[in-house]
Amino acid sequence: DGEAGKMTLFDESRRQRGLMVYIVQFRTLLYKQLLVSGRNWKGTVGQVVAPIIVVLMLLLYQFAANTVLLTKTVTPSSESLGGIPKCTPHPGGNCTTLVYLPYDIPWVDNIMKMVAERNGLEFGVDVVGIVSYTTILIRKC
Repeated sequence: DGEAGKMTLFDESRRQRGLMVYIVQFRTLLYKQLLVSGRNWKGTVGQVVAPIIVVLMLLLYQFAANTVLLTKTVTPSSESLGGIPKCTPHPGGNCTTLVYLPYDIPWVDNIMKMVAERNGLEFGVDVVGIVSYTTILIRKC
């Protein structure tokens, strides 16, 4: 039983021969790869240069973004705008001053009620919510 764990000289020799086979195969495949790469040198140069070009382009984009985003933005002074003028219909027609979407969502409706109130408009008549864009198309037809 004590002999089973020991490596004999024969086993060591076999291991070295196996290692040599791998080294020879590696060198042969490497040589073959160099020959193939040499025959198609343009493709090889492209494979080597393409990642470098991509990295340089990314660095250029990063530099441009930093230049644009790090500049100070001058904030203009605020000016009061007039209210929303009420729609005046043509003879025989009707019109809506403000149409909004999405409709029937409580917080959106509350905001639009405030907008209508602040501009002297009637919610539900001058300011109307619609269910979808197709509602506008159906109304026009």
